[in-house]
Amino acid sequence: TVRRATTITIVLLSIALAINYREVEKMYERMVTQRDRDLECFNRSNEEKDKNNLDCLKLHVPFIGNFHFACRLIIAAFALICYVNSVHGEFVFDDTEAILSNRDLNLETPLADVFNDDFWGTKLSSKQSHKSYRPLTVITFRWNVWFAGGLQPFGFHLVNILLHVAASLLYLEVCNKLLGACRKRRTTSCAFLAAFLFSVHPVHVENVASVVGRAELLSAICYFIVILMYIKCCDAENCSMLMILWLLSVAALSGCAMLFKEAYVLLMK
Repeated sequence: TVRRATTITIVLLSIALAINYREVEKMYERMVTQRDRDLECFNRSNEEKDKNNLDCLKLHVPFIGNFHFACRLIIAAFALICYVNSVHGEFVFDDTEAILSNRDLNLETPLADVFNDDFWGTKLSSKQSHKSYRPLTVITFRWNVWFAGGLQPFGFHLVNILLHVAASLLYLEVCNKLLGACRKRRTTSCAFLAAFLFSVHPVHVENVASVVGRAELLSAICYFIVILMYIKCCDAENCSMLMILWLLSVAALSGCAMLFKEAYVLLMK
């Protein structure tokens, strides 16, 4: 019953947000216009050195904040609310093999072994190896073990939720770049709704609630950052050392993404 009520509440809030979003956006635009007029009036009064002109500021409508920040806050909040109950979960299904039975998560195991074994802790040269090569993801598991002092599922699940929040916020930035490239506003309605749907869509349940799904989360974060960095390079007016550094960073981050999950190589096409 509680789950159903929570689901219905989220759905109703989503519908209400989608319906009222345009009205909120119009109100924000009116406030920005009023603010710009006030600033123009203030600057003009300074240039003319006429203090009497400052009376026009009495009509000032308070600017209540950055709408782009509000959109990010809403997306982060819903991404957190939808999956916060998973922090109380245990290690299930593939988690038992990748976490509990993985010798590479033992802090006494040399770190170099992580790069010689597959995702499940089996030697890559072994015939029983799954050949899933995700050493950087395994290293994040080791960090969880080191920080918590053992195999505590709470920390593993909490990190996954925070990574999902980060991925949702990065997706908003990507949508802003791709959907709002020709508009002056930092956040467009289409970008916000797309990112909001991404943050609450149930297709992400397996990747967030299951600890082994961290590989997809980390790879997705790298993928979104790579897109933003590449767009930054394309926006550059001329070839400079900074742009070359951006491109090298894109290549390096793409390599890291493949070490989080090997399937990232398909996205590079």
